Amino acid sequence: MYNYNFFQSNLWKTINKEIYKKPIFEIEIWNKTFRWIEKTQKKWPFRLSWYQILGIKLEDLWENEEKIQNNLEKIKKDFKNKWGDIFFQFGFIDIIWIFNSKHFKDKKILKILSEERKNQNKKLATFWLKPSFRENMPKATVIIDLNQSDDQFYKNLSSNARNHYNKAIRKGLYFQIAEKKDWEDFYNLWQQTSAEKWFNIIPKKQFDELKNFLLETNSWNLFLAKKDNQIVSGSICLFDRNFIIYLYGATNRQFGNIGAHQFLKIEMFKRGKKNWFLRVDLLGSPSFIEKNSPLYGVGRFKWSLGGKQIEFLGSYDLIFNQNLYQIFKLKKQLW
Repeated sequence: MYNYNFFQSNLWKTINKEIYKKPIFEIEIWNKTFRWIEKTQKKWPFRLSWYQILGIKLEDLWENEEKIQNNLEKIKKDFKNKWGDIFFQFGFIDIIWIFNSKHFKDKKILKILSEERKNQNKKLATFWLKPSFRENMPKATVIIDLNQSDDQFYKNLSSNARNHYNKAIRKGLYFQIAEKKDWEDFYNLWQQTSAEKWFNIIPKKQFDELKNFLLETNSWNLFLAKKDNQIVSGSICLFDRNFIIYLYGATNRQFGNIGAHQFLKIEMFKRGKKNWFLRVDLLGSPSFIEKNSPLYGVGRFKWSLGGKQIEFLGSYDLIFNQNLYQIFKLKKQLW
């Protein structure tokens, strides 16, 4: 069902390296090569560093605990070189469970998942790995299967999603691929949305570079729901092999709740199927059991679209300096 590793894909590597200008390096661990990045903060006279691999798999190594330990010991030796090295974060995408999204309220499933995550935490603690206090990779994602009949797809939608989709049609929304002017309008809307909801977006210059690169390589597009020639909702998606990956989105709240979110995603899925894509990765949702997550509302929307919830192992930290780690953790929680 899920054999695509977006975080280690060549497309994401190129975007991070060429557009976002992140320092990307390669490391061999468990006899495979993965890309990692270094993050630093300079506070004179100190330099604080932490390291990160997203999209790494333990796979079949659970039965070879010595091999896991040896690799982690090597990472400690290679990366704990100075006083300011704090920790190494791993974003594990080993799948621990797959559920139908509609079961996010099922108490039996929530209990099973909660116990499974507790057991995994205990097991990884034996390798000095601690659940990350600040995750840079979601614990789960939602996959929409485009290789199904239209009737089955519509049936899998929640009743709420179907109602909102039909409402959007009645309100006169229509689906469109972005034209040249739309990119500028979308960025302005995205910027407005970020200010209202307190999240950061990439600078305009970087956005333009990303747009130009990906349009030239046919690696993405901007899909729009419009009304009276105005953008009501927009979604930027990446294309990689037979996958569509949802990356960024924004909605004009001035139009109210007229079903734009549902309409846009459903029309995107329909277009993807016509163009022979097999899957849509909505790129991130909270775990079913994370009801206090600030992303839980976003998760509920994605779950309403009738896909599969892929629960990953998640993010864990290998701590080099316990005192600095606690200070770093406190600072991040406060800010």
